[in-house]
Amino acid sequence: MVSIKLIKNKVCKHVPEKDIVIRNPIRGLNVEYTTSPTDDWLPMLFTDVVIVGAGKAIYLRCTESDVVLGNANNVVKGISLTGKPLLHIRLEGVISEVFKSIISDGSNTFIIREDGSLWATGINEEGLLGFGDTSGRFEFYNTGMTDVEEVSTSGMHSILRKTDGSVWVAGYNSYGQLGLGDTNSRHSFTDIGILGQKVIAINHTSYILDMDGKLWSTGNNGVGQLGLGDLVDRDVFIDTGVIGVRTIEAYNYAIMLIKTNGSLWACGDNDYGRLGLDDEVNRDVFTDTGITNVKSVEFGYAHTGILKTDNSVWTCGNNGSGQLGLGDTNTRNVFIDTGMSDV
Repeated sequence: MVSIKLIKNKVCKHVPEKDIVIRNPIRGLNVEYTTSPTDDWLPMLFTDVVIVGAGKAIYLRCTESDVVLGNANNVVKGISLTGKPLLHIRLEGVISEVFKSIISDGSNTFIIREDGSLWATGINEEGLLGFGDTSGRFEFYNTGMTDVEEVSTSGMHSILRKTDGSVWVAGYNSYGQLGLGDTNSRHSFTDIGILGQKVIAINHTSYILDMDGKLWSTGNNGVGQLGLGDLVDRDVFIDTGVIGVRTIEAYNYAIMLIKTNGSLWACGDNDYGRLGLDDEVNRDVFTDTGITNVKSVEFGYAHTGILKTDNSVWTCGNNGSGQLGLGDTNTRNVFIDTGMSDV
């Protein structure tokens, strides 16, 4: 590791021989950087990570004091000099590259490059990386999938959506979560024949929001999370009958959807009252929470938060650590306004 020393109010140009990460070691210290001294200077905050590729120049300065910046080689993830996600990949001599998105389940990682190609690495459980085998990968390789727009992975199976809306699946399938009419795992991505606008892979269950705003589900249905009115697993995608859906979010065995009219509907695991239905009873059909004007919804481990169109924040569910932000540690089974606004 080579340190970079900055002299107060002096511009330092650094061109590394290897790809490096640079960090500001002192909270509150005004360190700035740019790719050209004629461009705008960007702040390097204490929490920031900046990657510089081998042979590429970065200009640094500190207006408050002399400072030594630490750096390290062989970095795998960070942000680019434009603030976009950046990843170290071995590809045609390129070290640092801006990419569209990164998706990880803790044991596997996918990246979607700007050109729509899908790259992956990880343990490759049941072939979920889509390489045609179950061998683990220790650096990023091209899966061969093109025009990829979205990927979701559960850690056991994966589902992706292409720019044309086609949906492809790979990995573990013992619950029928791939929706291919059987329970055989797939080691390569396979087209399921449904066009979607959003996909979710979660805990042996899969969801597709189709182009018409209808929700489809398949796989594990142990607590009714498929929204089909029973607890029977499915091995093909089934139309839940819910229409007018704008977006969906899921966590573990719970799922919520926001309709185009802003209403919030919930299904599945209702432990701690996380679905906001005034009880702790699981639901096997999508049920209207009575909450309106919902902009977005996010799940925690056993609690839920929503952002309304007026930018107010509402929460419900487990509150043992005060995670609902309501001034106490009492669990709630209906959504309560936190008092936060202009979020």
